[in-house]
Amino acid sequence: MTTPHNKGKGATIAWLRAHANHSADDCLKWPFSGDSRGYGQLGYLGKQHKAHRIMCELAHGEPPTPEHQAAHSCGNGHLLCVNPMHLSWKTPKANMADCVAHGTARFDRGRKRIKLTVEQVREIIASKGVKSQQELAAMFGVSWRQVGKIQRGVSWAGGVSHKPGFQPGDPRNPFRTNPRVKGRSISAI
Repeated sequence: MTTPHNKGKGATIAWLRAHANHSADDCLKWPFSGDSRGYGQLGYLGKQHKAHRIMCELAHGEPPTPEHQAAHSCGNGHLLCVNPMHLSWKTPKANMADCVAHGTARFDRGRKRIKLTVEQVREIIASKGVKSQQELAAMFGVSWRQVGKIQRGVSWAGGVSHKPGFQPGDPRNPFRTNPRVKGRSISAI
């Protein structure tokens, strides 16, 4: 298969290059396709990319480190904003702090994070088979999937023991550590 003659020269990348010096204060809306979370996307040089990240590279150069993210000062990245004046390179921690400040941080598919108490988790575990997961989810303001995870012992490491056998960190657990490998658990080997 031969490389297309226009690879890297399509309408999407041309649009980004034409708007790299955009200087208006309002959000500049990406006119092409977006992903399921509302961020602009494009195919470029055979790979899928986020439009705001390519715009940030065009306007501000390469990221300082590979971990840096293209962050929106406007909080409207999920509304297809690619205004270069609203974009800057930030660490993941700083970008998440901005998301929380803008109210756009996503926890559990858009729901607010709920902190359950030990008593609530014990009640969820004790109600297995008595109440449906949907009923318990409605009672405690969590998803039915989360209720199932708590009941199976997959989620919620708040120190509630509902499984027989050794618990993590129990010194009686013969599989807790491998004496031949100091400080490493067997699961890490």
